[in-house]
Amino acid sequence: MPGFSIRTYGSAVLRKRCKPLKKITDEDRRVLENMVHAMIASKGLGLAAPQVGIGKRLVVMLAGSEVLKLVNPCIYKRKGRIVMKEGCLSFPGIFADIRRSREVQFGALNEKGDKLKIKAAELAARIIQHEIDHLNGVLFCDRMGIIDKIKMRKALRDLKKQTESSK
Repeated sequence: MPGFSIRTYGSAVLRKRCKPLKKITDEDRRVLENMVHAMIASKGLGLAAPQVGIGKRLVVMLAGSEVLKLVNPCIYKRKGRIVMKEGCLSFPGIFADIRRSREVQFGALNEKGDKLKIKAAELAARIIQHEIDHLNGVLFCDRMGIIDKIKMRKALRDLKKQTESSK
């Protein structure tokens, strides 16, 4: 499995809700490892499987200097609200203020199938919320306020056309 290419806005796979994994296979572990390489090569902070064309509930993310490989992540507690500038590898060059929870607690499995319970705040909380949105077919442009949507309308339309014409 050579390197992955990042799917951009307009790619149908980004709008599909991913199904949870019942079992973690060696193939899933290879996918996670290749996702880490794709995330780092793209200078991203997180990456969800749909962004590389795979409809599985897999996420990789940076948490400080640590790389987390997550299977079936699920947020079970949220606290506070914060608005920050956010971008997305599937929306190159597009940034907007997005409101998200300041802190979250979430569960997931690691690539070995061990259960994880993680508390995340600020940037790490933002990353996991963003990536779980991807697993649910929710995109960063869906979270934009009306002003940003109006400002970004042409850039979003152009990116979607470019994606659709490259198929």
